[in-house]
Amino acid sequence: MSNFFDKSDLSRKDADKIVSDTLQNCDDGELYLEDTKSESILLDDNKIKSSSYSSDLGFGFRAITGEVVAYSHSNEISKDSLKKSSENLKSTLKSMKGTYNHDISRSNKKFYEDINPLEQKTLNSKLEVLNKVNEYLRKKDNSVKQVTTSFAGEQKSIEIIRSGGEVLTDVRPLIRFNVSVMLEKNGRKETGVYGIGGRQSYDEYLKNDNWKTVCEEAFRIASVNLESKPAPAGEMKVVLGPGWPAILIHEAIGHGLEGDFNRKKTSAFHDLMGQKVASEGVTIVDDGSTDGSGDLVEAIYGNNSRVKLLRKRNGGCASARNFGRRHSSASHIAFVDADDRVDSSMFTSLLEVARYTGAFVVEGEFKTFVRDENGADEFELSYEAVSYQSNGRHGLSDIEYDWIPGSQIIVGQPTIWRRIHRRDFLDRKDVWFPEHVRAFDDQIFQVYVGVYAGAIAHVRGQFYHYRQHPAQDIRQGDERHFYSFNMFRTILLRSLDEGWSDVFPILQSLINTMAWSYSGLRDDLKPIYSDAAVEFLAVYEMTFGEKVPKRMLERTGIPGLSFLVPLRVQKMAAKQVSYGMMRLESWRWQPEFIRMMVKALE
Repeated sequence: MSNFFDKSDLSRKDADKIVSDTLQNCDDGELYLEDTKSESILLDDNKIKSSSYSSDLGFGFRAITGEVVAYSHSNEISKDSLKKSSENLKSTLKSMKGTYNHDISRSNKKFYEDINPLEQKTLNSKLEVLNKVNEYLRKKDNSVKQVTTSFAGEQKSIEIIRSGGEVLTDVRPLIRFNVSVMLEKNGRKETGVYGIGGRQSYDEYLKNDNWKTVCEEAFRIASVNLESKPAPAGEMKVVLGPGWPAILIHEAIGHGLEGDFNRKKTSAFHDLMGQKVASEGVTIVDDGSTDGSGDLVEAIYGNNSRVKLLRKRNGGCASARNFGRRHSSASHIAFVDADDRVDSSMFTSLLEVARYTGAFVVEGEFKTFVRDENGADEFELSYEAVSYQSNGRHGLSDIEYDWIPGSQIIVGQPTIWRRIHRRDFLDRKDVWFPEHVRAFDDQIFQVYVGVYAGAIAHVRGQFYHYRQHPAQDIRQGDERHFYSFNMFRTILLRSLDEGWSDVFPILQSLINTMAWSYSGLRDDLKPIYSDAAVEFLAVYEMTFGEKVPKRMLERTGIPGLSFLVPLRVQKMAAKQVSYGMMRLESWRWQPEFIRMMVKALE
């Protein structure tokens, strides 16, 4: 058990006094002290790939009066830090009075020992077990292609100090031993994973070579998967019995209808009790493509009065999105790509935050996934995950969110599909998808949204699953990349017409787009793209009277751009800086012309 006061200027007597003084007018509360030591060791690909050890120390101070909860925490246990936390709690609850509840339920049951599993087994002995597992499984069968095994251990010491000097303590050991084995047969690969663990020492689980039992079960699971057949697909009847299946309903519609949220009036439905809150109908747009999807909808739902099928001539994705929005009466609009997926509760959470805050735009997080040769999905967190590792700064029930500036999405990757937009906001600002553009039309939409929204609510832990595959438009490296020049020209012309005060985020987005497009472009198109970029950036400088920083030009990866742009501007020096420059056209910015020219040269 840790002595939290041994190496601190804070004594137990000081802590008791501060806690009692802080909580004297509260209904409940406590000081929670925690000391956690943890380790992890991973063997993969026939070698120890990683080994780590960490130690965390800190406290949380909580005070409750009525339905108001005040909380403060620190990773420094000292008299000064505890006093500051006390002042924060008092400031939050200064106008409230309560009576402290000293009666708490107690239990004399002890389910685990006060041990430290990290110290009971040496590092060398743990490494020895991991190597034995690897050797045992690889010798077991020639179909074994990969073995991954790991140890994870933790000891957590806690102490809770309540008002009046009442103290509760606990030591919580925890270990985990995992084995993963991949088998291959006739070109098919499958994995089996199994593990054991709990609040005991490593030896309690691994004595008498028990690790072999874990290996055998992981191997058995992989073998079953190797012989498995695809589950039947298609439309089928689903019967939900009592118990766990009700979670499906709860996750779909339940959060906003929970009693506490309606009683506290934090739910968007609090004033709609007894009223119908879901739409009766579904509107489906047949975009005029030749896959027969419109006929399929009509055959299945043609007699269903709640399904409205709208047909239009084929005009591309942008045209279909605009058409559907014009015929929708919804208060919020979202756009989802047909081959992607979302967390089941994502749009429910986004809508809750949108209705609670009144935000013009609310977004979730996203991760990418690819399907491997065996049909299994492999996920990867997005580039922005590193920016959202701590908890959200705002909360609504169990939903955490942050406010981010609109400029952040202007310069970021186009990800319109993980957002919901207030319809009146889009209509008022005249934000639509450009229908003359047959690729990357989502970027201009996202830039306008970022400019006009000001701030956007970013919801944590709700993910859009963005599928990656070689046939995507954005991966073809063809002349469609030249659409971006006219897209940014349209944006910059709008900025001039409306007098935007800051176009630097637009320039950043342009440079990011150039870098991304050039890196994936076909080699035969790169010289033309380089000329187009030089001409466009020179026109930008002559229009706005400011130079593009050299570091930004170099970031595009286009050879010589930092020299060629100033040279082009110098040749244009006879012309004065003029807003009208951006209204000039260039054949190098027209994908259709580029396509014809390349064909003529073949």
